[in-house]
Amino acid sequence: MKESLGVAVDGLARRAVRGLAAGIFVAICAAGPVTKVLLPPARTNAVVALPELALENLLEGSFMKALERSLREVCPLTPLVRGLYCERLHELGWLDAPTVARGSDSWLFLREELAFDAPRFASESLLRKQVFELLQRRLDRKGVRVLVAIVPDKARIQRDRLGTLVYPSSREALTARLAQELRAAGFAVLDLAGTLAGHAKESVWRARDTHWNGAGMTYAAQAVAAEISGLGWAGSAGPEEVLVPLTATTEGVLGDLVLQLGVRPQSTVARSLGEPREGYAVALPGGGGVLPARQPQAKVALAGTSYSEQGFDSLLALALARRVDTGSVHVAWPPVRCAIEALVRIESGELDPGVLVWEFPERLVLSEVWSERQAQLSVR
Repeated sequence: MKESLGVAVDGLARRAVRGLAAGIFVAICAAGPVTKVLLPPARTNAVVALPELALENLLEGSFMKALERSLREVCPLTPLVRGLYCERLHELGWLDAPTVARGSDSWLFLREELAFDAPRFASESLLRKQVFELLQRRLDRKGVRVLVAIVPDKARIQRDRLGTLVYPSSREALTARLAQELRAAGFAVLDLAGTLAGHAKESVWRARDTHWNGAGMTYAAQAVAAEISGLGWAGSAGPEEVLVPLTATTEGVLGDLVLQLGVRPQSTVARSLGEPREGYAVALPGGGGVLPARQPQAKVALAGTSYSEQGFDSLLALALARRVDTGSVHVAWPPVRCAIEALVRIESGELDPGVLVWEFPERLVLSEVWSERQAQLSVR
């Protein structure tokens, strides 16, 4: 009798659990459309625009896949469920994001830095050569001296934090080949790997971000200033002046690699991965206020990406003791596009620099659409 009662209770418990699971599943399915209507759309890096409706896309099925992804990612429920799932995986040490790899001591790295598309790099060689030559020729006509500062991969410099990950030897040739092509086009080139590798033990990158930290940016700015002096370009960079450094540190900032893990920014897991972040600005003495990005009278200009925007722009001005125009620094732009914008500003008369520092992250050489850059430079 007792055994029969136990079996009955066990059966009821199992049915209750199954019913609860089914109820949760139905609730989630039903909540999708409800939250889509009642709550504001999600604003995450995964959100994509609605696809363009075209007969070709409909027939091959790509339209419906793109539409499904767009509607799924804009639903406020999606980041919540994904975040909860990814946070539990992280706590178990199982989280394996498509774009992020785990190193040692909670360090994170971009997976793209752990591979190298050698065939693509080789196939784009001629286009790169043409783009570099066109760009250098037009800048040379305006009398601008250009120093290309190559920013190395985080994984190349902080190898001591890779753990079981391996930085591929095939990527080693990337910077050497890139520097060779730039020099062949007539640019002066400074590979910052040598400078930064010498300080890697003290960490020159943020552990969970793709960008360098304050120490890395400071060493890089000092190296660029020394290179400009060594090239004999100090006169072209204009006279020195007194600049006032402004610094601030914000605690618990989430790195861009954390945001790619799928965890919720406000979650306990995310907060545990936050890091201090240094901020830099430059002001004139006497309470003149922070210098703006656009400095038409500056004799030094900087064209760069998010690596410059993180604080390298201000630290470069301080290292040079000169104002630096940073109007051609853009967070979401590839490096050649930034340089082309600087060229356009120079040719239009908005800028008249003697020296242009072009910050060029080596990993972004494979992100450029070289045919588009060639077309841009071929049109006057």
